[in-house]
Amino acid sequence: MKPYIITTWVAEGFMILAAGLGLLWSGLYRDSGWVICQLRGQDLVTLFLVVPALALVMPKARIGNLRGRILWLGLMAYAVYTYAMNSFEVKQNPLFIPYIALLCLATLSVAGGAVNARPRGFKLVLKGHFPRQATAWFLMLTGGLMGILWLTDIIWNMALNRVPGAVIKFETPSVGAYVLDLAFIIPAYISGGVLLAVDHAVGYLMAGILLVQASASSLAYLAGYGVLELNGGGGEPLKALFFAVFAALALAFLAFYMKALHTPAWHRFDLPIAREEDY
Repeated sequence: MKPYIITTWVAEGFMILAAGLGLLWSGLYRDSGWVICQLRGQDLVTLFLVVPALALVMPKARIGNLRGRILWLGLMAYAVYTYAMNSFEVKQNPLFIPYIALLCLATLSVAGGAVNARPRGFKLVLKGHFPRQATAWFLMLTGGLMGILWLTDIIWNMALNRVPGAVIKFETPSVGAYVLDLAFIIPAYISGGVLLAVDHAVGYLMAGILLVQASASSLAYLAGYGVLELNGGGGEPLKALFFAVFAALALAFLAFYMKALHTPAWHRFDLPIAREEDY
């Protein structure tokens, strides 16, 4: 069994532990009420959507099934983002070490799986069978819009020499989402969209991974917003609407992508994928 498959199974066990305790242990989280609601919504999505989905797709991913691989890598990318946030933005709690272990294991899984994913196979299967340009523009525009919104908020507060409202609400030194999004997620969306638009094989692979990650992360945010509303409200309806629209679009593009994706025999049995000019 390949190392990155082993790290995925171990990470899944840690996810069950972290999300399960997050939902069952009332005193686990030491954060503000808003953050606790968001974390519990995230735990709901992790435990009841991400973990079962991983259990279903991992056997298929191991034998080279392309749909299984995309779902696996996208869900593990969600885990990287989620537990990076938990590692440095959530107030330290008894799950601090499992959060770091999850971040490490999920990162190793995504890195190992992506390196061995062979993007030419995805290009050969998908080309001409899903809305490539529309998907590319969705990724680029989403990345660009997020970048503008996050940077506007940061620069505006710096110009006024004041602490951002999110920092006050979260009771954290900075906004972790801004850090991860500006450093990793936004560049990934824009570069993945550009590569897909110019018909580069890596763009086909990145698009699938990012659509799965985007769908899972936006559903986690919406679940957190729902938990907050059930506990007295105080959320941001416009932000929730943004994520609802984003989730709907990401899921729609993912549906087109997955419908077009199938696994030919030469990929399943690890035979040569394509000529060099098909890369």
